[in-house]
Amino acid sequence: MRRYSERTAVRSLAEMNVTPMIDLAFTLLIVFAIATPAIEQSIEVATPESSVASKAPAPDKIAMVSIDAGGRVYLDGKGVSLGGLEAALAERAARDKELSVGIRADRGLSYQAVVDVIDVLRRAGVARFGLITRTPD
Repeated sequence: MRRYSERTAVRSLAEMNVTPMIDLAFTLLIVFAIATPAIEQSIEVATPESSVASKAPAPDKIAMVSIDAGGRVYLDGKGVSLGGLEAALAERAARDKELSVGIRADRGLSYQAVVDVIDVLRRAGVARFGLITRTPD
C-alpha cells in the first residue's frame, strides 16, 4: 500500500469535473422555462399605485397636467384643450429647459388619452415628464 498520493508537482489532475456546472445550467434553464410564462400572465394593470416616492424637482419647475375621467385636460388646475396645452407648455419649456411635467390621469381613462397628452408634451419640447401615482391605502 502506498503511503503518499500519486499526485506530484509534475503530474496533476488534467481534467476539471464539469458535472456540477452542467447540473446548475440545466436547473437554471428549467427554472426560467417555468417562471417566464407565469410572470407574463400575472401582470396587473388595474390600479396605478406606487409605494416608492421619487425625488421631486423644485415646485417652480413643475407643471401639473391632469386628465379627468371624462377626458378633459387641465394645466395647473385650469381647463385647456390639447392645442392650448401644447402652446402653454412650449412657451414654458422655451423659458425653462429644466421644466418637468407631472401627468395625473384617472385610472379608468383609456390608455390612448394619456398617450395623446404625452405626444403633446413631446411636440412642446418637454423632455422630463412622469406619471403621478398614489400609494396604496
